[in-house]
Amino acid sequence: MQLIIARDNKNIRGEIVMDLAENIYFSLIGVFAAVLILLMLLIFRRTKKIGIVLFAVIIFGYGGYYVYFQTHKESQHENRYEQIDLYLKEQYLDRTFTIRLNHYEKGQVVGEFYVNDIETPEIGVTLYIDKEGIITQTSWWSKDENLTQQEIWRTIKLQHIDAYTLDSEIPTITKEDEWINDEITAFALTINDLPAIALFNYSQTDYGLIAFKESAQEGLITIEEKDYIFIYADEQYPEKTVKFDLENGTEFSLNIEQHKGRLIVEERP
Repeated sequence: MQLIIARDNKNIRGEIVMDLAENIYFSLIGVFAAVLILLMLLIFRRTKKIGIVLFAVIIFGYGGYYVYFQTHKESQHENRYEQIDLYLKEQYLDRTFTIRLNHYEKGQVVGEFYVNDIETPEIGVTLYIDKEGIITQTSWWSKDENLTQQEIWRTIKLQHIDAYTLDSEIPTITKEDEWINDEITAFALTINDLPAIALFNYSQTDYGLIAFKESAQEGLITIEEKDYIFIYADEQYPEKTVKFDLENGTEFSLNIEQHKGRLIVEERP
């Protein structure tokens, strides 16, 4: 089997809609069957028994073909699921994946699956396998709609991803501390062993990133935003005091010896 990465990766959300081609296909067959039934009724209007028999043959034939068509798609989809599963097990020996939509449902594209590493359920890819066994990544997706105010820092990893594939390296991000003031939420983070600060606006209906900054100096990061000064120094930061110029040009100085590893929030002077 061969894997092709699509150039145009899009973040797909929501359910797959009914295949338009299939709708058109069965609509055309239905129209043809309806016309054929009308012709049978006209031709055999004097011999109703023959007309009724032909009418029943057309109706049951149409219904039988529809059922067979759907059963055939289910069988195809299950076979392709087995091929995707085998491919992932052979290609990624030390990883385990979740493959969703493994049983065909009406409206689903045959051979299309949502795949994610079990360690990163919030991000994954959409893989499509055709009848020749060629696997194509058609898109990548993420889901974060149900994150609480204390969890929205997890979306920061998307700042580091332009086009995700199963081979992408996702940064290691951990939350060290948080500060919540009504709808404003700030997080002290460690990203690949370097400190960072992320500031969000949060409400019950929506949230958004206000500011995000990774360390330009090992061990220390600062952000000046929303009438506050946010400071985070990790345990390895060697100095006892931080000094830097504020946006208004004044010098700011603070002893942080007892606050290393925590998020420090000060009001702007």
